[in-house]
Amino acid sequence: GLAFSTSITYIITLMTLGWKLYKKIGDLGAAQMLLSFLKTLSASIIMGVTVHFLYQTLVSVLPSSFIGQALSLFSTISLGALLYFILCYFMKFEEINMGIQFIQQTLQQKLKKA
Repeated sequence: GLAFSTSITYIITLMTLGWKLYKKIGDLGAAQMLLSFLKTLSASIIMGVTVHFLYQTLVSVLPSSFIGQALSLFSTISLGALLYFILCYFMKFEEINMGIQFIQQTLQQKLKKA
């Protein structure tokens, strides 16, 4: 009971402070934040489901030795990260595009020095 009432109090406080901040500052970009959250959530769910089935498949195919398990784990993590990056790229995350531009600029600067 006490934990529940504390949670309700925090939620009400958060909503009150959010409303006061909205009145003072104006639009906080809630629609953009919600869209970004939904994109992240969908990419995470797709990656999670894919990684789960990929790991189950690799564990059943590769030997059950330490090396086989390590290879299954490393492969699953690597492919999961790659899949997440690809999903974020195709969902047009601003941060991914900024990161790609930063890497391109850094490589161009390094190539000019060489």
